[in-house]
Amino acid sequence: MCTTSAKPDGLTFGLVTPALYIEQLMGRKEVQFDWPKYSYVGSPERTERIFYIRADSGYKMIEDMRKAAEPPKCGATGVGTASYYWPKLLADTFGFKLNIVSGYPGAADVNLAIEKRRNALLGGTVQAFFGSEPGRTWAKTGFVRVLTQGGRKRDPRPSDVPTVWEVMDKHSTDELTRGLTKVLLSPDDLGRPLVWSSGSSGGPSQSSSRGICEVDE
Repeated sequence: MCTTSAKPDGLTFGLVTPALYIEQLMGRKEVQFDWPKYSYVGSPERTERIFYIRADSGYKMIEDMRKAAEPPKCGATGVGTASYYWPKLLADTFGFKLNIVSGYPGAADVNLAIEKRRNALLGGTVQAFFGSEPGRTWAKTGFVRVLTQGGRKRDPRPSDVPTVWEVMDKHSTDELTRGLTKVLLSPDDLGRPLVWSSGSSGGPSQSSSRGICEVDE
């Protein structure tokens, strides 16, 4: 169970979306929690961002999008989600324009829109793309082209695709933008964090924390 109003009695865990801390950084009035007050127990996974486009769009590198006659459409779920701020970060950093269409219920709906040519782009994760359909089939058929990935190191599956850090090195991106990129990609390092209140009278046992860490590895 995950609730922001639960009593800190040591009996309530939260399995939360890591990007929640960005909501707090943005100062959204809906936020009624204080992220630093959570105790981190562990995470069952880590993720890396990915940015892909229909292959028939003609763009082979992310810099090619600067030549777009009109901003390509990029599907996203909500404004405060990684599917929105990750593509926007790329556009602002590398000097191209996007028409980000938000409001999709999930990534599957964005992928369907890409198939039907309603959108051309999606900023998702490497794990979801290669671990589920239609990503696995698209990777085999070349229906989409991956333009960049967010991990510090290249994932071996799109091994020929540069990381955002490599592209920034190529263009001598300033340190302020690099710092912002690090902040916005931090949720991927957190994965799917399991937390509870630091004010709890109890705490996670060493065995439970160790077990989660072993799953994470």
